[in-house]
Amino acid sequence: MNKTIGVYSTEIRANKADASKTWVERYDIFTAGKQTTFRIEALDKYSNRLTKGGDNFQVKLLGSYGRNYDGSIRDLGNGSYFASFNVSVTGNFSLFLTLGLETGLALDNFDGTYTLTVPAVPTVGQHWLEVTRGGAHILGSPYAVMIYPGSINLYTSTINLDSLKQLNVGDSASFLIKSKDQFNNLLTLGGEVFAASTSSPAQRSFTVVDTNNGEYIGAFMTTIAGSYSLRVTLN
Repeated sequence: MNKTIGVYSTEIRANKADASKTWVERYDIFTAGKQTTFRIEALDKYSNRLTKGGDNFQVKLLGSYGRNYDGSIRDLGNGSYFASFNVSVTGNFSLFLTLGLETGLALDNFDGTYTLTVPAVPTVGQHWLEVTRGGAHILGSPYAVMIYPGSINLYTSTINLDSLKQLNVGDSASFLIKSKDQFNNLLTLGGEVFAASTSSPAQRSFTVVDTNNGEYIGAFMTTIAGSYSLRVTLN
């Protein structure tokens, strides 16, 4: 017979805003010389609506021949924002919404070329790189850039040992390692070599299998009773 020992309540809040999930009120037609305003609803990566403001959204209209317009953003403080444009010319434009835009540096090589230095981007996925001169985009800008996870970081990577907390002699159990980079992004490729072992009360080594998707599964089993400490290392 199951017996309820208590009922507890908790509040699960939305995560940080994700530009790829954020909802933008659709506006297909702008009128030249007339201000157009539309709404933005900030959503997290799980499509949950945010209930507070403070996110650094930017909106731009990009047209041909360098006819580009920066929009203004008004934060309503509740996860909603108003974006406004005042366009003075007719034509076809593309609307771009960005979040937390970073500014890089351009070094003149004095031979007609420039070296661009872009700040480190902590989140993976598709981003947009804008290259402008005098406020106008160069040909092809903005460019779609795919950011991939960095190298493995042992301080952010995690290991789940829940299935090993209480075992009987002869029981088999597994533990899961999730590899992450220094910015807590999950790695999606394998290639690392992990080793697992115990020293007492029985000295044993255990196999850790690379699943080739950034996760690693280790198998644990012993025939000697006692309290064990599992050592996991990256070779």
